[in-house]
Amino acid sequence: MLLQQPKPKVPLKLLHALTPINELPQQAMEQLARQASIVPCPAKKMLFRRGGSGQYTYYLLKGEVIIENGSGKQETVRSGTHSAMRPIVSVQPYNASGYSKTDVQLLRLPTQTIATLLDANSPEKIVAAVVQKATVPLEERLSLQIYRDYSDNTLELPSLPELATKVRQTAQDPNNSAADLARIIQSDPAITARLIQTANSPLYRGGSQINDIQTAVVRLGLQTTRELVTSLAMRQLFRSRSSAMATHMKALWQHSTHVAAISAVLASMGTGLRAEHALLAGLIHDIGTLVVLAYADQYPELHNNNELLDSTVVKLRPMVGALVMRRWNFANEFITVALHADDWERDSVQGPDYCDVVAVAQIHSFFGTSKAAQCPALIDLPAFHKLPLSRDDPAKSIEVLHQAKRDIAATQRLLSGS
Repeated sequence: MLLQQPKPKVPLKLLHALTPINELPQQAMEQLARQASIVPCPAKKMLFRRGGSGQYTYYLLKGEVIIENGSGKQETVRSGTHSAMRPIVSVQPYNASGYSKTDVQLLRLPTQTIATLLDANSPEKIVAAVVQKATVPLEERLSLQIYRDYSDNTLELPSLPELATKVRQTAQDPNNSAADLARIIQSDPAITARLIQTANSPLYRGGSQINDIQTAVVRLGLQTTRELVTSLAMRQLFRSRSSAMATHMKALWQHSTHVAAISAVLASMGTGLRAEHALLAGLIHDIGTLVVLAYADQYPELHNNNELLDSTVVKLRPMVGALVMRRWNFANEFITVALHADDWERDSVQGPDYCDVVAVAQIHSFFGTSKAAQCPALIDLPAFHKLPLSRDDPAKSIEVLHQAKRDIAATQRLLSGS
């Protein structure tokens, strides 16, 4: 690559949105940031040539880059898009050529360091480190089992509800219509009724009352319907046959629906984000907890030790949640939410994003509870300053959401089917 002199000092927040390095733990991320640099390059310059090689991996931070594969097919990568969250080149030797369409800024990272850190933090290496210990504490035995099952490809992950899967597949096909989607949805009367309720709710209400599913789908649109049906179908996953875990599962569902409802309201307040995406993001932000609780049920010692169980859940749910999102083929923005929704120091590059919304929604959901004392103040949350609400002081933000309390409660009831 023929590039200009790199600029020093790369903020850690730049790495948090990039795949696959966003899965690294904080310490590894800090190590990588110290070796990173931002490199400017003018328009219409060759950046890399097919068949060549180099020691760096590059991400696009600003501008547009054209990638051309061996058959001559071209793809334009634009900064701020999902494509830019992945390396524009990393394979050795380069399997494509690339040149700058506009003036660009690239994030340059040493390829070998990335590979070493990803390998060192792989589930296989974590398993090996735990096994080497003479005595293994209970929480590490649970971690070991989850990591080992992941390594063996036998990790028991929840499946996306069948109705949600069918709806997502149908909505993805541009040849399908609202009538096609409505026929699938009406196979579940409960979801049908709740979706019609949603179409008539304050978030989507039009000029007239809707009484049938096809008209509801037309009002909402196929993509909005897809996300809403996924959210409405999620309730069945938050159930446990184990009496020991039932209480934890119920609390998880109540927390998730509350955060989801607040997220939807926050997203609708001038963020440029879609309320139904925020609703689903809030609902799945702790999805990894489902898997951890299912495994924890096999350890009777955890049944009456809430403190130990909670610490184990907090440790494992980000990674496991990301695995669930990949199993369901959810977009990267949902994977980011599963990984970083509880990272209060996360400072997104292209904010606001759905992870910002969910983080702020969580803080709001804790007001008036014992958890509030364990969380930072809104004013100290980088995510809060990405939202339009931050133009006012936190007290005003609380007042605005208090005024939306009825909408939040109504949305939470819709998710719960009550």
